[in-house]
Amino acid sequence: MAYQETTSVGRKPSINDLQHNHKYTNIITNTTTDIKDGAGRLHKIIVNGGTPGDITIYDEHGTGTTTKIGTITEEMIFKTEVFANNVLTYDLDFNTGLRITTEKATNLTVVWT
Repeated sequence: MAYQETTSVGRKPSINDLQHNHKYTNIITNTTTDIKDGAGRLHKIIVNGGTPGDITIYDEHGTGTTTKIGTITEEMIFKTEVFANNVLTYDLDFNTGLRITTEKATNLTVVWT
């Protein structure tokens, strides 16, 4: 199922609706990805497909001082009560940076500022 965000009136958002300057990073392999250096906000993780596997989120950016924000397990990805429309909303701040580690080739999009 593809992710599609709509506004409160049920239509796709236009450029005029974008107030927060969200950015996104697509990850498609089993890898460690440094997404952002410095403070920011993790908004959502969207699972697009690929091979489901554990996804670990860190407040870190190459410093070696890893603070884990959380882990999305392979089992969680298949539970619709956890992942409504394949989207997990975090809306939380990080301080050092944002790093995501994927155990398998899970295709996911990380939405952040």
